[in-house]
Amino acid sequence: MGIWLSFKNSKIDFSSSYNYWSVIRISIIKSFMIYLENWININSTTFIQGESFEFNFYEDLKQLVVDYNNINYCNNDKNYDINLLLFEKNINALTCFNFTGIYALVNKEDCEAYYSCGNAYDICNLLETIHENIDKEYYESIMQAKKVFQHSVDSKEPICIS
Repeated sequence: MGIWLSFKNSKIDFSSSYNYWSVIRISIIKSFMIYLENWININSTTFIQGESFEFNFYEDLKQLVVDYNNINYCNNDKNYDINLLLFEKNINALTCFNFTGIYALVNKEDCEAYYSCGNAYDICNLLETIHENIDKEYYESIMQAKKVFQHSVDSKEPICIS
């Protein structure tokens, strides 16, 4: 058994074992968190308390990095679920800075679900944003999956997860 990302009227698809799909998504989470930590450091003087609407959301993302590093230090099997909860808790901050693709990617069941065209757009944007941080070991598989998300954006068709 495994996961299959497909469309009604297209031969473009992506499939893998459930385990490998989890590994890919965890790799993307790690890549995003590396990107986010660097982004926070670069923008450390951009968002000033009382002077920018985004300040509180920026602070939330700083805390997200701290929380992520703390949970992953424990290195237990429940990290994926904890990551999802961290992203869910910080959805407004992620949205403020156009980082919703990470939440869209991980907030789906591995079967009998759909990625909407909007989810696909956000995920493509995420993968383009973190492109240089993607683990080389999973790069090709992630780019194969990205083709499916890009097809959804281009064709405006939802992706069936089965």
